[in-house]
Amino acid sequence: MKILIRAAGAFLVIMSAAAGVNWVITGLFDNSSGIYPVWRFLNWFLMVAVAIMMIANVNRMIEFRRSDHGNGELTRDFLEVYLAFFASVLFTIWFYWNSLYTLFPGNEPEVVFLIHLEWWAFINPLQVLIMGATGTYLWRRSR
Repeated sequence: MKILIRAAGAFLVIMSAAAGVNWVITGLFDNSSGIYPVWRFLNWFLMVAVAIMMIANVNRMIEFRRSDHGNGELTRDFLEVYLAFFASVLFTIWFYWNSLYTLFPGNEPEVVFLIHLEWWAFINPLQVLIMGATGTYLWRRSR
């Protein structure tokens, strides 16, 4: 089981780094066409990573609530667990809403497509932070 947790942590950290690096590179070499083939490929892996991240943070919340620490006192552990959980929930909603729309835009006007592109400016930095932190937590937990 520890090997699976460590692999999940490594996968999250790698995907976080890939998203961060690609986000910076896309900003440097943007051709303003709105077509990003690397992101279209990477999003499929990121969808899996976001699901793993959400499962890990839900499991972390459940374990915390079952432990002696989950009695409602305001401690560092309490803040870490709850912040990771609620940030993951918010991020997961934003990510899947935007990813699925970007992959399957339907017959929406060009303006809606541009609005969805703008949302990535909020989603990608959060992704690097939340996914990287969750991956690091899983890696350390598996020791």
